[in-house]
Amino acid sequence: MKKWQRAIIWLLVVVLLGFGIMKGYVYYLNNKPHRDVKNEQGIGITADSLYKAYSTNEILADSLYTNKAIQVSGEVLKVSKDDNNQISVELKTSDSTVTVNCKFKEDPGEIKPGNTITFKGICTGFLMVSIPIIEGVIIKK
Repeated sequence: MKKWQRAIIWLLVVVLLGFGIMKGYVYYLNNKPHRDVKNEQGIGITADSLYKAYSTNEILADSLYTNKAIQVSGEVLKVSKDDNNQISVELKTSDSTVTVNCKFKEDPGEIKPGNTITFKGICTGFLMVSIPIIEGVIIKK
């Protein structure tokens, strides 16, 4: 067998091995258990304080809140449903263009604009005009 043939065989082995590792990782990501925020201790914060933390120092705020369970309190600005009938609640901040937006994993019941609520969920960072929270569960209406 010539050198170039051995090199092609090794290249194929490496590519197939890499493909197998990627496929295994994707399988793991798709089948790992979802977090249950109900059982986690949430970091307590108001919607406005969360906004101020991100607007002051986004890198520091990411390290403190992103991918962590947080318990957010604030005044409801808007309640809506998406195409999947998932309820989304936006809380006011001191900047009228930025909201804290929570998508609830279960129906939180009746929530109206102007109400003050507290919910717990997983913060996903800062996205231009909102701070998204996922897997939300209502704590107090």
